[in-house]
Amino acid sequence: MRIERQFSIKNASGSEVFLDLIKKLAEEKINILAFTLNSCDGDLRFVVDAPDKVKRLVPASTEEEVLAMELPHRPGSFSVVFSKLADKGIVVDYSYASGIGASSLAVLHVGDVKRAQEILTS
Repeated sequence: MRIERQFSIKNASGSEVFLDLIKKLAEEKINILAFTLNSCDGDLRFVVDAPDKVKRLVPASTEEEVLAMELPHRPGSFSVVFSKLADKGIVVDYSYASGIGASSLAVLHVGDVKRAQEILTS
């Protein structure tokens, strides 16, 4: 589990904006670890392996901290995480995740990522 920098771009839906972004990232050898594209409002959120390069490439993006964690890809994994946080009064504003094989990668946006990380690692 680690604290990561998430980048957001408003109104990124539509093939041109998204395609331009992923091409830029690929050209710079930046790997997308996770992303979500909201089709309703067009907001794109993403986490990459080289966040220091993103601000230069995508100056219109905003940045904030999120909690990223690898979980076992089996029933109940997310329930354990969300329950521990809820028991301590931490609200998950939003999350996105994907799983393949034996593990899942989950990204959680919470008000206090350091406190959430402490709760989940204790």
